[in-house]
Amino acid sequence: MDAIKHNRRLLENFYQDLAALDARAMSDCYHPEAEFIDPVFGKLDYSEVTAMWQMLLRSKDLKIQFQVVSISEESARVNWQAEYSYGKSKREIHNKIKSHIQFKDGQIYKQRDKFSLWNWASQAMGFNGIVIGWTSFFRKRLQTQSKQMLERYMAGTKK
Repeated sequence: MDAIKHNRRLLENFYQDLAALDARAMSDCYHPEAEFIDPVFGKLDYSEVTAMWQMLLRSKDLKIQFQVVSISEESARVNWQAEYSYGKSKREIHNKIKSHIQFKDGQIYKQRDKFSLWNWASQAMGFNGIVIGWTSFFRKRLQTQSKQMLERYMAGTKK
Protein backbone atom coordinates (compact mmCIF):
# COMPACT_ATOMS: atom_id res chain seq x y z
CA MET A 1 0.00 0.00 0.00
CA ASP A 2 1.43 3.40 -0.84
CA ALA A 3 2.08 5.96 1.89
CA ILE A 4 -0.84 8.25 1.05
CA LYS A 5 -3.36 5.41 1.14
CA HIS A 6 -1.83 4.16 4.38
CA ASN A 7 -2.02 7.65 5.95
CA ARG A 8 -5.64 8.10 4.87
CA ARG A 9 -6.57 4.72 6.39
CA LEU A 10 -4.65 5.61 9.56
CA LEU A 11 -6.65 8.84 9.94
CA GLU A 12 -9.94 7.13 9.19
CA ASN A 13 -9.15 4.55 11.87
CA PHE A 14 -8.05 7.25 14.32
CA TYR A 15 -11.24 9.32 14.02
CA GLN A 16 -13.49 6.24 13.90
CA ASP A 17 -11.77 5.04 17.09
CA LEU A 18 -12.42 8.47 18.60
CA ALA A 19 -16.11 8.23 17.68
CA ALA A 20 -16.18 4.72 19.18
CA LEU A 21 -14.57 6.03 22.41
CA ASP A 22 -11.65 3.60 21.94
CA ALA A 23 -8.64 5.41 23.39
CA ARG A 24 -6.50 2.27 23.32
CA ALA A 25 -6.90 1.89 19.55
CA MET A 26 -6.24 5.62 19.11
CA SER A 27 -2.97 5.22 21.03
CA ASP A 28 -1.79 2.68 18.46
CA CYS A 29 -2.06 5.39 15.77
CA TYR A 30 0.52 7.63 17.49
CA HIS A 31 4.27 7.40 17.00
CA PRO A 32 6.17 6.75 20.28
CA GLU A 33 7.77 10.22 19.91
CA ALA A 34 4.43 11.92 19.17
CA GLU A 35 3.71 15.53 20.05
CA PHE A 36 0.19 16.98 20.42
CA ILE A 37 -0.76 20.64 20.81
CA ASP A 38 -4.17 22.23 21.37
CA PRO A 39 -5.58 25.34 23.07
CA VAL A 40 -6.83 23.50 26.18
CA PHE A 41 -3.90 21.24 27.09
CA GLY A 42 -1.03 23.00 25.35
CA LYS A 43 1.86 20.74 24.34
CA LEU A 44 1.73 17.03 25.23
CA ASP A 45 4.07 14.11 24.59
CA TYR A 46 3.06 10.54 23.66
CA SER A 47 2.25 9.35 27.19
CA GLU A 48 0.32 12.54 27.96
CA VAL A 49 -1.73 12.60 24.74
CA THR A 50 -2.67 8.93 25.02
CA ALA A 51 -3.69 9.48 28.67
CA MET A 52 -5.61 12.62 27.67
CA TRP A 53 -7.76 10.62 25.23
CA GLN A 54 -8.33 7.93 27.89
CA MET A 55 -9.43 10.60 30.35
CA LEU A 56 -11.64 12.51 27.91
CA LEU A 57 -13.28 9.45 26.40
CA ARG A 58 -14.78 8.41 29.73
CA SER A 59 -17.65 10.67 28.63
CA LYS A 60 -20.23 8.59 26.80
CA ASP A 61 -22.05 11.33 24.91
CA LEU A 62 -19.38 12.27 22.35
CA LYS A 63 -20.37 12.58 18.70
CA ILE A 64 -17.68 13.03 16.04
CA GLN A 65 -17.68 14.04 12.39
CA PHE A 66 -14.49 14.36 10.36
CA GLN A 67 -13.25 15.10 6.88
CA VAL A 68 -9.73 14.63 5.56
CA VAL A 69 -9.23 17.90 3.67
CA SER A 70 -5.77 17.20 2.26
CA ILE A 71 -3.23 14.42 2.58
CA SER A 72 0.29 13.60 1.42
CA GLU A 73 3.07 11.22 2.38
CA GLU A 74 4.27 13.68 5.06
CA SER A 75 1.16 15.42 6.39
CA ALA A 76 -2.59 15.89 6.39
CA ARG A 77 -5.24 18.40 7.29
CA VAL A 78 -8.44 17.21 8.91
CA ASN A 79 -11.51 19.23 9.81
CA TRP A 80 -13.49 17.61 12.57
CA GLN A 81 -16.32 18.43 14.93
CA ALA A 82 -17.01 17.19 18.42
CA GLU A 83 -20.35 17.44 20.18
CA TYR A 84 -20.52 16.58 23.88
CA SER A 85 -21.71 17.81 27.25
CA TYR A 86 -19.17 19.51 29.51
CA GLY A 87 -18.77 19.75 33.26
CA LYS A 88 -21.16 19.21 36.11
CA SER A 89 -23.76 21.42 34.47
CA LYS A 90 -23.59 19.32 31.27
CA ARG A 91 -23.33 22.35 28.98
CA GLU A 92 -23.65 21.40 25.31
CA ILE A 93 -20.43 21.91 23.36
CA HIS A 94 -20.10 21.92 19.58
CA ASN A 95 -16.42 22.38 18.82
CA LYS A 96 -15.08 22.81 15.28
CA ILE A 97 -11.44 21.77 15.06
CA LYS A 98 -8.80 22.02 12.36
CA SER A 99 -6.09 19.42 12.74
CA HIS A 100 -2.70 19.56 11.07
CA ILE A 101 -1.01 16.18 11.26
CA GLN A 102 2.51 15.06 10.36
CA PHE A 103 3.42 11.41 9.87
CA LYS A 104 6.53 9.44 10.73
CA ASP A 105 7.06 5.71 10.26
CA GLY A 106 3.41 5.28 9.26
CA GLN A 107 2.01 6.85 12.45
CA ILE A 108 0.84 10.24 13.72
CA TYR A 109 4.00 12.07 14.73
CA LYS A 110 2.78 15.62 15.30
CA GLN A 111 -0.80 16.77 15.73
CA ARG A 112 -1.77 20.38 16.15
CA ASP A 113 -5.46 20.97 16.82
CA LYS A 114 -6.72 24.52 16.41
CA PHE A 115 -10.10 25.89 17.41
CA SER A 116 -11.57 29.09 18.79
CA LEU A 117 -10.93 28.99 22.52
CA TRP A 118 -13.36 31.89 22.92
CA ASN A 119 -16.16 29.89 21.23
CA TRP A 120 -15.34 26.86 23.37
CA ALA A 121 -15.21 28.92 26.58
CA SER A 122 -18.48 30.67 25.71
CA GLN A 123 -20.22 27.31 25.39
CA ALA A 124 -18.48 25.69 28.37
CA MET A 125 -18.74 28.60 30.80
CA GLY A 126 -21.56 30.80 29.52
CA PHE A 127 -21.25 34.52 30.31
CA ASN A 128 -17.89 34.18 32.08
CA GLY A 129 -16.46 32.41 29.04
CA ILE A 130 -17.76 35.17 26.77
CA VAL A 131 -16.07 37.81 28.91
CA ILE A 132 -12.65 36.20 29.50
CA GLY A 133 -12.43 33.29 27.04
CA TRP A 134 -10.38 35.27 24.54
CA THR A 135 -7.64 36.42 26.94
CA SER A 136 -4.13 34.99 27.23
CA PHE A 137 -4.68 34.90 31.02
CA PHE A 138 -7.60 32.51 30.51
CA ARG A 139 -5.64 30.33 28.06
CA LYS A 140 -2.68 30.01 30.45
CA ARG A 141 -4.90 29.27 33.45
CA LEU A 142 -6.96 26.71 31.51
CA GLN A 143 -3.83 24.96 30.24
CA THR A 144 -2.37 24.85 33.75
CA GLN A 145 -5.58 23.41 35.20
CA SER A 146 -5.97 20.93 32.33
CA LYS A 147 -2.38 19.70 32.70
CA GLN A 148 -2.85 19.31 36.46
CA MET A 149 -6.05 17.34 35.90
CA LEU A 150 -4.21 15.15 33.38
CA GLU A 151 -1.30 14.59 35.81
CA ARG A 152 -3.74 13.53 38.55
CA TYR A 153 -5.45 11.18 36.10
CA MET A 154 -2.15 9.68 35.00
CA ALA A 155 -1.02 9.22 38.61
CA GLY A 156 -4.32 7.49 39.41
CA THR A 157 -4.12 5.10 36.48
CA LYS A 158 -0.63 3.96 37.52
CA LYS A 159 -1.74 2.79 40.96
